[in-house]
Amino acid sequence: MRNDFINKEIEEMVFLQETINKLTPAMMLSDDREISIEYYHTLYALTDKQHVIYTRLKYSENPQDQEYRMGIEKVTLATGRKQNEPCDVFFTAMKEEIKEVLEQLQGEYMEGEDYPFDPMI
Repeated sequence: MRNDFINKEIEEMVFLQETINKLTPAMMLSDDREISIEYYHTLYALTDKQHVIYTRLKYSENPQDQEYRMGIEKVTLATGRKQNEPCDVFFTAMKEEIKEVLEQLQGEYMEGEDYPFDPMI
């Protein structure tokens, strides 16, 4: 049985994924910069959430958690992670790439504790 923290993180991840699924068509069909910015902020939050969940699962001794961790590893391979690339490195690189796109869209350098905004608030 997963702990309450992991369950809460997974619920938030599902919400973020659903938000991305809703934003994707609008972003693809529109030149609206604000939609793109919202999409990439949400994508950053989703990637960060996945990174947190993966890290928690990686250190869990629960066999069921290890199955979920391996599932995440398979998904990251399907979405661009190289076979020999650690998941932590993949998630960190993804977040950096997303930040670069956001910097281009917003025309400024962003960092800090509240970057990017948290769509869960």
